[in-house]
Parts: sequence; C-alpha cells; structure tokens
Amino acid sequence: MLAKHIAESNSGIITTIPLEFPLGIDRIKTMNLTCPKCSRTITGENISVKDGFAQCDECHSVYTLQELAGMGGTTAGSGYHQKPEVALPKGMEKNLDFDGLTITRRWRDVAAFVLIPMTIFWNGFLVFWISTAIVSGEYMMLAFTSIHIAVGIFLLYSTIARLINTTTVKVGPGTLTIKHRPIPWRTPKPSEHHEVRQFYGRKRVTRSSNGGSSVRYELRVLLSDGSDRKLLGGFTNREQVLYLEQEIERYWSISDERVDGQMD
Repeated sequence: MLAKHIAESNSGIITTIPLEFPLGIDRIKTMNLTCPKCSRTITGENISVKDGFAQCDECHSVYTLQELAGMGGTTAGSGYHQKPEVALPKGMEKNLDFDGLTITRRWRDVAAFVLIPMTIFWNGFLVFWISTAIVSGEYMMLAFTSIHIAVGIFLLYSTIARLINTTTVKVGPGTLTIKHRPIPWRTPKPSEHHEVRQFYGRKRVTRSSNGGSSVRYELRVLLSDGSDRKLLGGFTNREQVLYLEQEIERYWSISDERVDGQMD
C-alpha cells in the first residue's frame, strides 16, 4: 500500500491518505530507487510502475517515477534508459494522475493561418462561379465545378480543424488511446501495452515541382510482432513528437531503443 500526502495550504496541515495500488505484472520487484529526501532505498514493494508512483517507507514521501528519474534516483533492473530530457513544448499540456497520463496538443500553428486566405479565395471564387451560372441559366457550368467544390469543402474543413481542434493522448495502465476534438478526424486504433515494443518519431520531407519542400514529423509505434504504424502526423514542431515519445515510454517503462528510420 502506498500513501499520498496532500498539503492543505490554508491550514498548513499535511494529511496522509492510504491508496491501494494494483499488484499486477507491472510491479517490478527488482527495481530500487533512492529517496531524494532521506537517501533511503525505495524497494519494489512500494513502487507502482503501472500508476507511475513510488513511496519511501522511511520518510513517507511520495514521488512520481518521472520525478525520481529527473532527481537522479537510481534504478536496478528497471529497464530505464537515460537520454536528454525534452521539456514540455509550447502548445501542449500534460496531466499525470492515478487514472493515467494525459497529454493534450493544440493543432493551431502557423500553417493554419496560411490556409485561411487560400480557403477564403478558393471558396469565394466558387460562390461567385456557381451564383453566376445559376443567374445566367448556364447550368452546364456547374458540371465543371464538382471537383473544385470538393477541394473547397476539404480546405474549409481542414482549416477550421487546424484552428480549433485539440488532440488528446490518454495513456492508461494497459491501453493508449488518441482522440481529436471537436472536429471529427481519423484516429488510430488503441495501442495495447503488451503489444508495443517502441515509440519513435519520423521526419517526412515533401518536395514540390517548383523545387520547394515542406517538413513534417510523425509519431509511430513499433509492435512486438515487427509491424509498424503511424499514430499521429502533421507535426511542424519536432519537439512535440520527441516529448510524446519520451513521456509515453517513461510511463510504460519502455527502454529507449534505436529504430530504423527514426529522426535524430
């Protein structure tokens, strides 16, 4: 059993609330951490990898495993791999509680504002073209606009989504889910902890006919059966992808490994 200490700021009283943590296969009995406060060893009986918390038996301090890693707490047999820390990027929010890890990302970026004038111009021209055809009775003109109408609708839909949508990545003890709101967008199927071998980022460079290029980043997952699939794409900020990889692997205690094709 672990205990959570809650400080009541208005009264200065610290209350200890017992919390039951599941004793599933996520509990690593061989893991040992060092308490930053009293320097005593925190043994496996007081570590819950599933919930991401550990408690010191000596001073009763409670830490997240992420905090202990950042404070230099030592581990033995834990599978943790230290690498450069990625700070929380702009446009993202993180929440870690007993229900799991939640990371929220806003879609709005420079690309969203670039699409606005293009969307207005394209759909404005379509409105003028269609209204002219109806008023003049030249209905055959409408037959040549079906593809253009489809493009206009897609531009409008994408622009609104980029301006107001958010993506929520929810990592529970055994399942990772991704949702896009409020504008519906395609989402990948949930990822199960026991099926995942590694998360990693990949860089995508698209070149145009006029010699220009655009760079996007995506978050991918490598499964234990060797298959590989994309979880999220369209990132213009590589730090957001690296942060997602870092936090998800940390929560699920996945040791970082090099994957063919991952970005540096």
